[in-house]
Amino acid sequence: MSGGVKKIAQVAVGAVIGFVQGGPVGAAIGAGMAFYMAEQQEKLNTKSPMRDNEPSAQTVRSSKAPARFILGRVSTGGVLVWAQEQAGDQTDGEWLHLVYVLCEGPVDALENIYLGEEEIATYGEHATYELVVNPTQVNAFLKANCPDWKDEQIGRGLSFVRLSLKYSAEKFPSGIPDARFIVRGRNDIYDPRSGTAVYTENTALHILWYLRNRCGVPDDEIVFETFASGANICDESVANPDNTTSPRYRSSCVIGADEQRTNVLQKLEAACGGRTIRVGGRWMFQAGAYYGPYDFEITEDMVVGTITGSTEPTNDAAINTVRGTFIDTSQSWTETDYPEVSIAEWVIEDGGEAAETLSFSYVTDAYQAQRLANIELRRRRAGGTISIPMNFLGYNCRPGRAVRVNLPSLNILGEFIVTNWSMGADQGCTAQLQQYDAAQFDDAVGQPYNPIGFINLPTGGLGSPTNLAWVPDETAEVTQGVLSWTQPAGIVTGYAVTIRQGGAAVQAQQVPETTLQLPIAGLPSGNYTMSVVALGPLTRSGEASITVNIDGPPIPEACTVQSTIDTIT
Repeated sequence: MSGGVKKIAQVAVGAVIGFVQGGPVGAAIGAGMAFYMAEQQEKLNTKSPMRDNEPSAQTVRSSKAPARFILGRVSTGGVLVWAQEQAGDQTDGEWLHLVYVLCEGPVDALENIYLGEEEIATYGEHATYELVVNPTQVNAFLKANCPDWKDEQIGRGLSFVRLSLKYSAEKFPSGIPDARFIVRGRNDIYDPRSGTAVYTENTALHILWYLRNRCGVPDDEIVFETFASGANICDESVANPDNTTSPRYRSSCVIGADEQRTNVLQKLEAACGGRTIRVGGRWMFQAGAYYGPYDFEITEDMVVGTITGSTEPTNDAAINTVRGTFIDTSQSWTETDYPEVSIAEWVIEDGGEAAETLSFSYVTDAYQAQRLANIELRRRRAGGTISIPMNFLGYNCRPGRAVRVNLPSLNILGEFIVTNWSMGADQGCTAQLQQYDAAQFDDAVGQPYNPIGFINLPTGGLGSPTNLAWVPDETAEVTQGVLSWTQPAGIVTGYAVTIRQGGAAVQAQQVPETTLQLPIAGLPSGNYTMSVVALGPLTRSGEASITVNIDGPPIPEACTVQSTIDTIT
């Protein structure tokens, strides 16, 4: 069965169940709920291209969804684990209670919620919520308002949101909206500088947390001083082209428990231009900064074999332009292009542009993305790598150390950084080196970031009919008047017309999409509210209303009596 057929089948079943429980209104709610669930389930399909996205971009419903971990400030969906309607008959104004699991562990704060890309505050009394962090007992609200919520459903070790929606055809014309949460992530991240657990966007501390809590690295195998030094570098204030300042390196991410750990580490390292280093069974860290000058020199008397590699970059590595994407918080947290970083001198020298794409899925600052692109551009351009077999003095060349290579016979003299180290086949060791200098970490940023602007499409689905008008019929023999309107933009399949008096509906009709005028008859004299709603595929607009007065026949001007023997007229 195709995905589309499966989704239609689920909508049909939902509509039938809703109709049995609550009539036409229940059928609409049931169909909308089933369509929403089917749409979210598709996102979990392992063959779906949606799985290629970061977990933060998805809201899914599944009993098998992997755990999530939130670091820094993010925009995220959630795992929809509960949905139950208010007990009783389904009527307008009924409540629907939803539970979204945000992540494992405690979060620092829930800043905002967007429903269908509108802030939850715009829904007024029709939407309420509650953030629950690492509870130890059953939630009182859910227990009181959801008949099927059990005492065992506590949610220990989780952070979740209880979201309640009050049904309104005007507020929710397209059914249940997708929810997006602005969250400040974990507040139990260890900072070795103070010895405390805090909320932070510091990338070095995010890497330390991931090594300890997700990779299972014991504390006695971690050199905490290197992470403290890296955290200080990440916290350094850097001037931006728009005369603002920001921390040098920060990251924000939602990490799935099913993501490969090496991929997560690579993304975190890319967010700070740094790398984790393992030497002698211990883990260390270097942020994207200059760790020189050198304090050890490699001379020819240390070399015990043939030196391989090249000090010149290959054609593929000799790039002169870097472009890519980052997460722009000002444009609904979408993946957006940052201004490309290019060195005009190198473009002329190379006879044209040689570009590379570098995207940062954990970076939310356009200037930080440009700084990182600038570092990678200069690293790649600086030169190739060489591999030097050395005697036992080579044991001083641990990865991450800045050294000077002085080999006059090969005309090599300059500063390098050790990128790898391994035991030699017969004796000594082999060190791999890459050219290194302070200019690679220049903070210059190409240009100010001026986004084109996010295209704000209308929210709320189908627009309401306009130009509603009532024209009374003077003869009033067949009709009392004609109600007319103008078709809204969008796909319209019909219109629902409701006439109310004192809040109670006295007439209701549905007409096809071609009808823009409707004769009205059969109403006693009085004041009425006439409303028209546009209907579309799985959606309906808000009501357009007009108040009219229906007059009765005119009052007689005079009365005369005529009588005869048989009749009185």
